[in-house]
Amino acid sequence: MRKPLTLLLALAAMLPALAQDAPKLHTPAEILQILTDSKVQYEIGILAQPLRPTDQTQNLNYNNVYRRRTASGFSTVRYSQSDALENVMTKAENAFAGKQYDSARAYYLQALETDTSYYTVLTYIGQTYGIQKNWDKAIEWYQKAIRSNYIDYMAHWFLADAYIEVKEPEEAKKEILIAHILNRNNPRIRLSLNYVLKNNGLSMNTWIFNPQYTVTKDADNKVKVQYGDGWLSYALTKAVWAHEPGYSESMGYKNDSFFRELEEKEALIGMLISEDPKTQALPETLALQKATADGKENRLQEFVFYEILLPKHPAVALQLPDQLIEDIMAYILEVRCEKI
Repeated sequence: MRKPLTLLLALAAMLPALAQDAPKLHTPAEILQILTDSKVQYEIGILAQPLRPTDQTQNLNYNNVYRRRTASGFSTVRYSQSDALENVMTKAENAFAGKQYDSARAYYLQALETDTSYYTVLTYIGQTYGIQKNWDKAIEWYQKAIRSNYIDYMAHWFLADAYIEVKEPEEAKKEILIAHILNRNNPRIRLSLNYVLKNNGLSMNTWIFNPQYTVTKDADNKVKVQYGDGWLSYALTKAVWAHEPGYSESMGYKNDSFFRELEEKEALIGMLISEDPKTQALPETLALQKATADGKENRLQEFVFYEILLPKHPAVALQLPDQLIEDIMAYILEVRCEKI
């Protein structure tokens, strides 16, 4: 079905991250015209073979930081242990490893007295209660850990498990989704997520955002763009952002920008309005259609964060505002999940 150009303008107007004076997003036709008029020589061809998705299962966050509020948002601070704290924690960990959970808990409590900002110990105390199936006390301590340090993904994860045990699947769903977002690539959390979702009558689609394109520049400054079925519009947009002189600056970014959210949104919206039926059949495009459907909250920003940014840079989640984490949770439930 032919998609009117007004769709692009409507989507651009809904983007929450863009200021009112943000640069105009370009259509696939406009991107192609930029390439045609460019002094840069672009060579466009078919990708020789499909690109395999990058394995991110070792790209993990670890429970060794806590969050501190700043004037502009949040920063993360690495836990440190004094000699006294390290001594107590060694005793606690040895007791835990020896399955002496009452003794381990006593040492964890002592560690908390030694350093009240060592919030991760709150989760460990909850874990000792959970292993002993004292779910009420386990939940109490996991909640304390989360109130003290919201980004403690282990506390959210273990709290979800506890809620399943006490037959509160809705609460478990919320907590495991937060844990998953805070540690996007952790395969063990993903297994727990699938289990909790099943207890809520849901299953999660398993596709991975895996753009099929390459953009390279040879010794003669010729830019070679290769694309797979359905990815031409996305590839051309990426080529312009990467190699068209002055383009990224005209869109408000410096060349050393860590992540160019607007670049991703422009490339994705190009896929949405593409008339190529192969583009429209891609799981990424189908998800985009659900994320930007009329009459629903626009979730394009959440798509960018969940599908593109967090798999590559999971530590970014540790500095996200709580509301954005909740919005990403909503994206997962609305776009990625189906009833079973």
